[in-house]
Amino acid sequence: MCSHIRLKRLMAEYMRYYHEDRTHLGFAKDTPQVGQQQSAPGAGREIQSRPRLGGLHHRYAVAE
Repeated sequence: MCSHIRLKRLMAEYMRYYHEDRTHLGFAKDTPQVGQQQSAPGAGREIQSRPRLGGLHHRYAVAE
């Protein structure tokens, strides 16, 4: 039963990555969820890396 719960958690994490982070050619290399894009960072602003899918992929965002 433990492996079933782990599989459900991994699938949920992949679906979140698929809809929030992964670019799609059908959306002109945008994500299905609109409003996720940020403008380019200004001088002195840092970019943060957030691991997705256990570190297999990363999402990058301007530090707030």
